[in-house]
Amino acid sequence: MASPNAKEHKHIFAKNYLKCTKRDELIRRLKVLAKHLASYKQEPEKLLEAVPKSLMQPTLMKSKNAEIKLLVALCHAEVLRIWVPNPPYTEKQQKDIFQLFLRELPGVGKAGSNTHYSKCFHLLENLAQCQAFLILNDLDEALTIRLFKTFFDIRAEDLGTQVIHYMVQIMESIIVERESVSDILLETILVQLTGLPREKKSNGYAMALSLIRKTEGTLENEMQAYFREKLIQKGEEGEDKESRKDYLEMLHELAINNQDLSIPILTEYSSWLEVEKPEERLECIEFFGNLFSSEECVLSQEYMSLLKNYVLRMKDVNAGIRCSILNKLHKILPKAPKMDKLLELLEDRASDIDEKVRLAATNCIISAASAHPECVSSELLLALGNRALDKRMSVRRPALVGLAHLFKKHISERWKSKRPLGKSQKKFTWCATRLIQCGKADMMTEYFVEGLLDDVILAVEYSPAERARCLIGVYASIPEDDKITFHNLLSKKKAMNDCVRSLMEASRKLEENPGDDDLKKRLEVQVQRVASKLPDPGQNYSRMDMVRDLFTHDHDQVKNLLEKMVDPLAEYDVLRASRKELLRILEIEDKSPPFVFFKRLIQRLCNTVIPVDGVQVLLEEVKEQMEKGRRKLAIPGLQLLDHSGKYFPAIASPSASKLIDMAADAKEGYVSLIVEVLSYCNMVVLKPSQAKAAIPKLSSIIKQKIEKTSKLATRTLCKISKSSKELRSLVNDIVSTLRVGGKHLVAGLQIVGEIALNKSELVMNYEDELLALTIDELLPAKLGKKVQIQHKVAAVEFLQDFMMGFQDPESVANSTFPRVVETLWNILQDESTSPELEIAVGKAGVKFCSVQAFYSKIKETPSFFIRLAFIMESSKAPEFAKIVIRSITTVPYVGFEFFSFLALANRNPQQFKRLAPNLRNLILRQRKMVDAMEKIGNSSNRALVALYPESATAYLVYILSQHPSLETEAPSYRTIQRYFQGFFQFFSHGNEENHFSLIVNILTQIKLHRDAKDAANKNIYLVAEIAHKCLKLKFKNKNWKETNHPLAVSLPKWLYKYVQKTEDEKGKAAQRAASNQYLPEGFTVTKRRSPSPTRRKRKTPIARKGRKKRRDEDDEESDGGHSVPKENLPPRPRHSRLTRSTAKVTKTKARAETAEEDREDEKIPTRGEDESGEENDDNMETEEKYTPEDSTGVASRRKSPRKLKKSKKTNRKRKSAQGTTKEAAAEKKVADIDEIEIEEEEPHRRRRRRVRRARA
Repeated sequence: MASPNAKEHKHIFAKNYLKCTKRDELIRRLKVLAKHLASYKQEPEKLLEAVPKSLMQPTLMKSKNAEIKLLVALCHAEVLRIWVPNPPYTEKQQKDIFQLFLRELPGVGKAGSNTHYSKCFHLLENLAQCQAFLILNDLDEALTIRLFKTFFDIRAEDLGTQVIHYMVQIMESIIVERESVSDILLETILVQLTGLPREKKSNGYAMALSLIRKTEGTLENEMQAYFREKLIQKGEEGEDKESRKDYLEMLHELAINNQDLSIPILTEYSSWLEVEKPEERLECIEFFGNLFSSEECVLSQEYMSLLKNYVLRMKDVNAGIRCSILNKLHKILPKAPKMDKLLELLEDRASDIDEKVRLAATNCIISAASAHPECVSSELLLALGNRALDKRMSVRRPALVGLAHLFKKHISERWKSKRPLGKSQKKFTWCATRLIQCGKADMMTEYFVEGLLDDVILAVEYSPAERARCLIGVYASIPEDDKITFHNLLSKKKAMNDCVRSLMEASRKLEENPGDDDLKKRLEVQVQRVASKLPDPGQNYSRMDMVRDLFTHDHDQVKNLLEKMVDPLAEYDVLRASRKELLRILEIEDKSPPFVFFKRLIQRLCNTVIPVDGVQVLLEEVKEQMEKGRRKLAIPGLQLLDHSGKYFPAIASPSASKLIDMAADAKEGYVSLIVEVLSYCNMVVLKPSQAKAAIPKLSSIIKQKIEKTSKLATRTLCKISKSSKELRSLVNDIVSTLRVGGKHLVAGLQIVGEIALNKSELVMNYEDELLALTIDELLPAKLGKKVQIQHKVAAVEFLQDFMMGFQDPESVANSTFPRVVETLWNILQDESTSPELEIAVGKAGVKFCSVQAFYSKIKETPSFFIRLAFIMESSKAPEFAKIVIRSITTVPYVGFEFFSFLALANRNPQQFKRLAPNLRNLILRQRKMVDAMEKIGNSSNRALVALYPESATAYLVYILSQHPSLETEAPSYRTIQRYFQGFFQFFSHGNEENHFSLIVNILTQIKLHRDAKDAANKNIYLVAEIAHKCLKLKFKNKNWKETNHPLAVSLPKWLYKYVQKTEDEKGKAAQRAASNQYLPEGFTVTKRRSPSPTRRKRKTPIARKGRKKRRDEDDEESDGGHSVPKENLPPRPRHSRLTRSTAKVTKTKARAETAEEDREDEKIPTRGEDESGEENDDNMETEEKYTPEDSTGVASRRKSPRKLKKSKKTNRKRKSAQGTTKEAAAEKKVADIDEIEIEEEEPHRRRRRRVRRARA
């Protein structure tokens, strides 16, 4: 329909209206034409027929003026709108017009710089509304693709939403109206999803996603066909990797933004999860991993089935695929927290056989637990803790670091600010426990864990108050058995500080006297002591050289910094600054072996877990918890203070006054711990006014007469200089109330004993009265209502303190001391004595031996020394063993002869097995001390021999010569054998031949001496010969000659006396010493399984095929028709998933293994032992060299691989000759057993077979 003013403007639509040579006039006319065309509705008229032709003039279509071209395009757009759906152009003209449109439409992306932006927008709007581009579906496909590319390439940041809407509308209309979408056009759309990261995506990305969403129904089949062709079909034929990478990225973005459209494609592509080629599986795994781990991906119900198939590939045989899944799994876990299968598989992979997979699983659990603690179960945390004990350091170290950082993030950050733990955080308290447990693995791990505790869990950036709160929480959260690690941390720091102080002192003296060779030797000994406490740096670096270089450094500041580090009163900030400054001065490359070595040394020296200012803060924190009634935190805090004061009294001493006030005001449950901390403090630090106020407060605690608490309070009071008057009053009051059956008898004896130990002059006036009460009344009395076991134990402890308190022991060595020893001897001789009382007597006896005057008196009657050793056979042997070990290592004048006591602990092999590591360490410590003395060179050869650990053999022989089993167990002497075999096992490390030679010489010398106290005692020779037999059996495969030791051997003169002989008598005596004339006929030494925790030889795994069948056959092979009971069979070796190997045994390994079995023939369980290695008391008549015999009476032994073929032929001839008799059948079974391949046999089955033949 024509416009109302159409006739008036008829000239505008004339054919020649646009024929103008002036540019400005042409522009004006084009604007007028465009304006009037816009006023026409969508209905063509004759009046407008000339307009299309005039617009197609070459001068207009090919004009170089931008405004003219844009106006011409606007006019063409209006013409197309009016003539829709039949444009008044030829096909060629239509292509030219659309090309003009495509050249002008990018102007909509230049809103700020384009002056004709409004015209461009109007052009786009007009074309979108009239759907002019639908014509392209009937024209060239290339124009359609060019249109899409034009729209997608508009990358203006401020592109309006309306512009995007019109462009998407145009493309949508084109796709919807098409019968099919070509791959090229589809790829033009999909390629917009690839290339740049999400944060840098262009408008084309948003338009492509919007277009796909709106045309989902049209594109569904085309999409599936496209990806099927590009990914699945072409993937099988072979495709460029970069192209496949682009296709996968397209599918990834499509799957994130349009799940409904992508589900069929993903389901079809998921079949590649099970293809044969690992690289194709890995490609598919990586795709799904990136998809599911994407933040934008929402796991719908349809995706869960795909996720399940993806997760199941964690069982894939390819380790790279398992690692790929684990690397993405920490982002998937929060999206599927209730997927039990996923958690189960992740837990299994944490124990994978492949090291890289275990590492990936470890990192996965750590990342997931750090970001989303609620999605990690306690089982997964336990799996992570197990990796902290992994055999590979590359797995173990990340696990340890992860545990520390998890604890810091979820626990320490809350504890430092006194915030309560949430439900999802409580499970992470276990991380500190496992971390501390892992510190026991080896020295390197111990130092590493110590650093994590000091720098991560108690973070470096925390203040002392915050560190104190976290420390109390950590200590309270770990089990009682693991708290020993904290104690070891302090004890090892103290040991290192003492060694460093000695080293610095030796270095200072050497600087003053540089030519003194003795000082040089002492310096080397101190360097060795420090170096032995540090882990090996590796890479051919010497620990001793590095320690020596550090303490002889030219820089003056180094020594000053080291002195600050070993100062127990150095504050936290000073220690941290000293550590940092020393590492800077040393100028060592970061993370190099020397850097790590010195870092470990400095870390141990200035360990800041509990610094001196930390103790002050810790005390305030404990006081606050006590006031609030939080025992679970107050008690651990006091325990920490207790152990700090035990190892570093100088740390706790400044807080003594506060502790006394706390003890006076505290409730009953706290007093004992506070007083125990006080007992370590040095009361010299108290001011006179503080000391005066402390005396009545401590006295009131003592008068409460609480066992142990009153004793410790008394010890503290004795340290105060002006407390004698109060102590004298206490002694007077307590002694007057002491009587048998008294209410506070134990506490009273403890108080008086503590005063006697520290200030003996205050108790001397009551000596007769106290000795009469304890020696004459209490200890001989029978147990009953009035006299109980704890009363007798308290009496023994009082006698110990009373005797040890004498400043001049010589004055009582011949008067009071024999009376006390006789009383203790009578207690030990009484068969009804309880183990608790025996331990108390043993402790007192060992203490007496640390005083030279008392030990000399005990040596006059060795029976008491021997009876002390027999305490080790009681049920409390481990407790007494700890006392003996502690005395050997810490108490002066307690010699290594007490090591002989520990051999008697083998009466209970299980208890002895637990003691074995401590005994071995004790021997190593003694050897180091002897080596140090040899280097210094101040001791004679005889003195050195007396210090060797082997010298304890002479004491053990003498002790066992008085053992009652010599009469009851003749002629087998099973108990004596067991003791010596357990004793000798600790001398099988290092220079074994010298150990063997020294022990043999000691035993020989015993047979050349007599008992110093009882000349008629021949048992020492009998026991020496038994020991010699046991020693030879221990080293039977060494072929060593019993030569003289290079050092002269001397025996303890108070036990053995040398018998003077002529030259002829000496020769005869030497012959008798070499013979076994004291052993009864038929005596044999039985080889027993060692109770020490030695590492078993690793056995090569066998092929598993048919193993069950062979096992069933083996169980029926007894010649007597009886199978061996299962409980008597040796345990079948268990193979961990981490150590399992599927490799077959090679011929060389088989021969070596068989040779080893030949050498171990002597280890077959004999008639005196069952097959599990336990002793059988009914049959002890086994010979030392036992040769098993088969049913034919012919000695059978293991055939070597070279003789297998020959034995097969022999067995065949034997079978044919013997026919079908029963004997032939039995030998046939034996021959068949011999023919089994060595590679097919398990070691414990071969052992069992030999045992059966021997018994037959």
